[in-house]
Amino acid sequence: MNLRQLIMALLFAVLGVGGATAHPVLVPHLYVFGFAASFNDSTVFITEVQQVDSAWIESKGKFLYNRGEYAGQLRTYLRTLGKEDETCVVFFATSEKEILKQYVKLRKTYEQPKKKDLKERGRFLVTNVRKESFQFHALPQNLMTVPDSKAAMRAEKAARKAAKEKKKGKKPHSIPADDTPQQVMTIGEDKAS
Repeated sequence: MNLRQLIMALLFAVLGVGGATAHPVLVPHLYVFGFAASFNDSTVFITEVQQVDSAWIESKGKFLYNRGEYAGQLRTYLRTLGKEDETCVVFFATSEKEILKQYVKLRKTYEQPKKKDLKERGRFLVTNVRKESFQFHALPQNLMTVPDSKAAMRAEKAARKAAKEKKKGKKPHSIPADDTPQQVMTIGEDKAS
C-alpha cells in the first residue's frame, strides 16, 4: 500500500468515526425565519424571526431535521395568498443572536445592493411577513422523522463506494427499489422474445 492509499484510508476511518458520534437532539427552543422567492417574479417574502418549541437537530452539525415540513408551512401560507411558484427556505439557529445575524445579512442582500450593483437597486420587492399573519408551528410527534444513525451510515458508505467505483471507471451496482425482476429491452428486440 503506497502512502497516498494509507492517508486516504486513515482519512475515511477518522471521518467514519466522527460521523458515528452525531445523534439527534431535541432542543427546547429553536429560532427560525423563512424566505421565499420565485424565478417568475421579483417579489421575495421574508418572515420575522420566530421561536419554535421542541425541534430536532443533529448534535454534531446542528442540522435541522424535517426542515422541509417547516418550509412547507410557509409554502402553504403563500398559496393562500395566490403565490403558487415560490421556493421556500427556512433559516434556523439555536441562539437568537445567531439567527438575527443571518436575518440582517439576508435582508441586506435583497434590500441594499453593493456599490457595483447600484443599477440593480429596486430589482427585488421585499415583502415582510408578520408574525400576526403567519407563525411557524412545532411539528406533532407523529410527523417527526428522526433518521436512524446506522441507516444513515450505511447510505453514506454506499455513496462513497459508488463514487469510488465511478472514479475507477466501473459501473456502480444498482439494486431495484422493489423485489420485482426488471425487464431489459434492447432497441430492435421484440418484447415477446
